[in-house]
Amino acid sequence: MRPASQKPHVDHPSPTNPPRRRKRYMNITVYCGSNRGINPRFADAASELGTWITENGHTLVYGGSSVGLMGALSRATLDAGGEVHGVEPGFFVEAGVAQHDLTELHVVDTMSERKAKMVELGNAFVALPGGVGTLEEASEILARIRLGFDPAECFLLNIDGFYDPPPSKRFSTPCLRKDPSRKPTSTDSTFLETSRN
Repeated sequence: MRPASQKPHVDHPSPTNPPRRRKRYMNITVYCGSNRGINPRFADAASELGTWITENGHTLVYGGSSVGLMGALSRATLDAGGEVHGVEPGFFVEAGVAQHDLTELHVVDTMSERKAKMVELGNAFVALPGGVGTLEEASEILARIRLGFDPAECFLLNIDGFYDPPPSKRFSTPCLRKDPSRKPTSTDSTFLETSRN
């Protein structure tokens, strides 16, 4: 312990001693699938992201489930000693898929309330691979950011080209085209199969 009469040493900013920037810790909302997908690298990426969030002092906000990529993400974050806030509709809790050892589990009534709560809690947003629910969530937050409703950032983790081609090109996939004579290409088939998981 320093004697009471001794003044603490203070480093004053100067050209050779610039002020230290205080690290900004964030609540990172992550969107991802409740299935593991057809590519094992998706689960690996989810686990790596969870570990990274903890190691950098951030807090995870996610959909609250214990299964699929959501489970891999939350488990890795918790195992690394991180804080995790899940947002889960009550009907999923009753179905037994909620992760119960979270820092906090927010139980909501509807999927719309879940999306709104995840946006409310987040400072930054990340989308891992996932199905139509993940794509919807990511699209909504990207639209909110573009319209200036949220001063945040959203990152699409393009694992093995999952988010290729750009969303604007996806209107040509068979499920959205009205040309029944067109045969799906291998790229279309891979995208459609992945989107179901």
